[in-house]
Amino acid sequence: MILALSLIAMQAAAWCEPVVLPPPPFSLNDKISMCQVNHGGRVVLRYDVRPLGGSALKLQLFPGKGKDRDKVAREFLFQGVSGTSKLDLKGLPILVYRVLGTPLDAQGQPLAGGERAVMLCWGGGRAWRAYDTPTAYEEGSGQPPPPFLGLGKAGADNLPGLELDPPGIVVNRGQSQVVEAIMHNLPIDEALEWTMEGDGTFRVINNRQIYYKADKKAKIGKNATIRVVCRNHPELSTNLTVIVTAVNSGQIER
Repeated sequence: MILALSLIAMQAAAWCEPVVLPPPPFSLNDKISMCQVNHGGRVVLRYDVRPLGGSALKLQLFPGKGKDRDKVAREFLFQGVSGTSKLDLKGLPILVYRVLGTPLDAQGQPLAGGERAVMLCWGGGRAWRAYDTPTAYEEGSGQPPPPFLGLGKAGADNLPGLELDPPGIVVNRGQSQVVEAIMHNLPIDEALEWTMEGDGTFRVINNRQIYYKADKKAKIGKNATIRVVCRNHPELSTNLTVIVTAVNSGQIER
């Protein structure tokens, strides 16, 4: 009886063990989760299919969402077990793409279980903002978007986290700045809460962006703090400091 219970406990523990997928057999600009590039920027592929017993790599780009998300936007075939190549992405519109890499055997057939994807943010912040809107889904089948983890950092932990872009603000009187939250390994629809302490105008544009404007008569050197926190994960938060300066002022008044 005790032995049977022990075996059941061991099986339950095995079932609860998280499944960790191996890293993809390729990288884009040395990134294996999310690669952000300005529109027209350089995207370098590095791949190695030897650990999977492959002989070549097929690379396909799919729109990250929308009614065409299952249509191949561009396809490449790289012969050889490993290599480095600059991808020709001329003509691709600004968008977030799912880049699917499929190792092939010597007969050109896909290797079972070898497919992996890397997200390519082709157009930097503009592409990500377009990806974050619901328009493409409304124009598509009407189905809810597939589950997708936000920006991923390559690393041993792949822990969830938040950061702000820019990480800090220095503005002149009356000037404004848009601040964007970048989520790492979090659901794309993770709800964020924004707050501000200090002087200036603060307005939420959307879940991931806010607008800040300094008062025209603000005291030089006056500080404000903008903070963002995950509503469902309050332990995840970050903030930035706003410092108001003056046009052509070389120093911040104390």
